[in-house]
Amino acid sequence: MKYIATVKDREYTIEIDPDRGILIDDVPQEIDFQRLGQSGFLSLLMNHRSVSAVVEEKNDHWDVLIQGELYNVQVQDERVYRLERMRSTGASVDGQAIARSKDEAQARPSRGYCSNMPSLCGHSPNGMTSNLALSR
Repeated sequence: MKYIATVKDREYTIEIDPDRGILIDDVPQEIDFQRLGQSGFLSLLMNHRSVSAVVEEKNDHWDVLIQGELYNVQVQDERVYRLERMRSTGASVDGQAIARSKDEAQARPSRGYCSNMPSLCGHSPNGMTSNLALSR
């Protein structure tokens, strides 16, 4: 699973992979942390370096206090991040896709056209819709 963490206008890609461990911007990291009780205190061991932090979850971000400095951290699933970037840039997904069978002899012609479909997650707040066209 990949996540995008944004701290002070810098984006970090965090990947949690069962085989390769935790990677930050494709660099493997040795990370272990323990939550201390019900408070937001964390004890973090990162690449053999000990860090103490206070972490508080807010509505749309995390506040992280490390060595007296407060960081506002926004963490998003990679898919949500990409969708929001497309929406903010006004990019749309229009075009044509050609689907072919592995065995063309058994392929049957099929045509389809769908227009003004709601986005995959339903109607977006700004009313954006997407077009999808399939042809053979």
